[in-house]
Amino acid sequence: MKNIISMFIMCLVVICGACSNEDDYNNSSSSHETQNVELDGTLSENNPSDTVTINGVKIVLSLSDIGVNDIIQTRAIVGSSDPQPRPGELGPFYSQGSPKALSGSEFKNRKLLISGMTGITSGVYFGDVWETRNTIKLPENAYGARVAFPNPSGCKDYTNLSLGVNWNLTTIQNDQIVITWWFYTFVLNYNMAGQQIYEVAPIDGAKVKVPYFYMLP
Repeated sequence: MKNIISMFIMCLVVICGACSNEDDYNNSSSSHETQNVELDGTLSENNPSDTVTINGVKIVLSLSDIGVNDIIQTRAIVGSSDPQPRPGELGPFYSQGSPKALSGSEFKNRKLLISGMTGITSGVYFGDVWETRNTIKLPENAYGARVAFPNPSGCKDYTNLSLGVNWNLTTIQNDQIVITWWFYTFVLNYNMAGQQIYEVAPIDGAKVKVPYFYMLP
């Protein structure tokens, strides 16, 4: 009788052990499923550079040293000279967006106080908000990247004239990294005296070319 009871207990131990191993395997499998990752931030005068790591890929986003005078003198705004790749980098490649007017009454004829902006007389203006946006898709096997935004590129916020660029990093299928960037500009319609004008503040987003580099194995 004791032998029968002993054999019964041993069978229970083996069965429970097998169930436990199967649960561990299933838990391990689910914990390694690919998860979409998303990060975002803003580059500005007070924060000119961000370095992030996503799925083991190091990405540097920064504002370049280009000045306003360089912007006025160039048709394609990339700086006084083309950026050069650093050791191991491929590029430069370029990302260029098409400005689009934002719909909605809050984006129309916003009152703006402009002062010290090259090419535009200081004063009060009324203008529409436009957004310039584009995406950069890195190769699936890239292990590093660098994006060098012209400075200034536009405004980081449509509620004021604070200069900067917004960015968003996300992963898609096969952990490929997509970098989305955008900024705002203002198409001025008329000044405080009611005179019609056509100026873009701070710069024409259509002329901004964003250089980027990446590293491959």
